[in-house]
Amino acid sequence: MRTPRWTVLVGLCLSFHSFCNAETLLVAVASNFKPTAQLLAQEFKQSSAIDLKLSSASTGVLYAQIRQGAPFDVFLAADTEHVQALHDAQLDQPGTRLSYAVGELVLLVDKKYVVANDLQRTLKNLRQAQRRIAIANPSSAPYGRAAREAMQKLGLWREQDSHLIRANNIAQSLQYVAARTVSAAFTARSLLRYAKLSDQLAVMAVPQSLHTAIIQQAIVLHNAPHGKQATRFVEFLASDTARQLIKNSGYLLPDQ
Repeated sequence: MRTPRWTVLVGLCLSFHSFCNAETLLVAVASNFKPTAQLLAQEFKQSSAIDLKLSSASTGVLYAQIRQGAPFDVFLAADTEHVQALHDAQLDQPGTRLSYAVGELVLLVDKKYVVANDLQRTLKNLRQAQRRIAIANPSSAPYGRAAREAMQKLGLWREQDSHLIRANNIAQSLQYVAARTVSAAFTARSLLRYAKLSDQLAVMAVPQSLHTAIIQQAIVLHNAPHGKQATRFVEFLASDTARQLIKNSGYLLPDQ
């Protein structure tokens, strides 16, 4: 039996009960960007006196919540595709779409498996040793999709692969290798500074040529409870102050 739409909405409001009764922006933020968003929230509050409440998950999961009616004001996605889908469904406020960051994918790997600082040879070495590699779920996480593209171009992707561990999001992928439950993990460079990592782990860049650029976009949602304040926040993301903070957090900056 299908759950009535109003039941879903009531359940979502109960989940966000502290927000539903407060003049606070509720921001859906891709997991890779949450630490940076926390810093931006502090900066934005100082200049606007507006609070942000962050809800973090993979971009695909947040997109599904928005389509079900979750009362978000702003969506900070880790790609352009989900933002475009919301625009096509007329679920955004026109003119609020902004590319705010370009993510960098890295492989965090146990140093004993690194071969000559060569990404392809290192991944082959992990394969031959039958070591586990973590990746964010490509079906819902843009960084996971980029990792899959990179492995496909390197000729190392397998659709059925017991040694490839799919994490819910890019932050969880990092947690797996930090806890040493896997020997390597594809993750976001921006998250490395916030993690306690063993000195036995090496960071290997994944060339942008191996995957579609991870262009992260923001929009104000059509039914945003606080539309004007939400628009102010997205405009803030384009400011010199915010862009410098984003750059310092380990992202590349898109052209304005």
